[in-house]
Amino acid sequence: MAVKLFSYQRGNTLLHRIPALAKLIFIILFCILVCRDLQGQALVAKDAACILLILILFFSAGHPFRSLIELWPVLVIGAFVTVCRSIDFFPLSFVKEGLFEGLRYTFNFLISSLACSLVFRTTSSLKIMDALETVQDCIAKIFPPINKLNPALLISMTISFIPMVFETWNKVALAVKAREHDGKRNHFSLRILSAQFSALFSCLLYKAETARKAILNRSGE
Repeated sequence: MAVKLFSYQRGNTLLHRIPALAKLIFIILFCILVCRDLQGQALVAKDAACILLILILFFSAGHPFRSLIELWPVLVIGAFVTVCRSIDFFPLSFVKEGLFEGLRYTFNFLISSLACSLVFRTTSSLKIMDALETVQDCIAKIFPPINKLNPALLISMTISFIPMVFETWNKVALAVKAREHDGKRNHFSLRILSAQFSALFSCLLYKAETARKAILNRSGE
């Protein structure tokens, strides 16, 4: 299954036209709101507001509902955390409070990931870098040494590296399917899976090294 989390998609929707800096500020504030630890009716009201806001953003971005399937890695991670929190291994027993905590974590993780995905799918990496450089320039007026650290470049590269992981995985998976000789569909084995991960890490290391050399060439070091 192809996964394109946080991959930029061209468009002319309302969400595409919002400035990148405004969307980055929104992501920070939204994640803080999602992770707020409330109780009772306040928690229900907060969750309802977050879901409503996500639906508004979803329709504003013009994404089809099938794009929600791309978030399955988030659900897998959430399920793993929920299982670990629900089981006390010493001694082996079921923890009811841990189950609710795990489900709460999964919900927060899912809503936050969906919001981030919507924002980054409507904002190019170049616009994100320009927005971060704007913030960096403002901070540099008070603290000039920050320009030498250049956190704007590091953060923008980190953000752009996330969709690169999924894009590379999709290409590796397609290459594996193209090389299957037995004609079986959905063929699975530990040998094939280990080969996929090996190819994935090799490709990512190559791209990371290429990006590092490009940065060094531009900085003149």
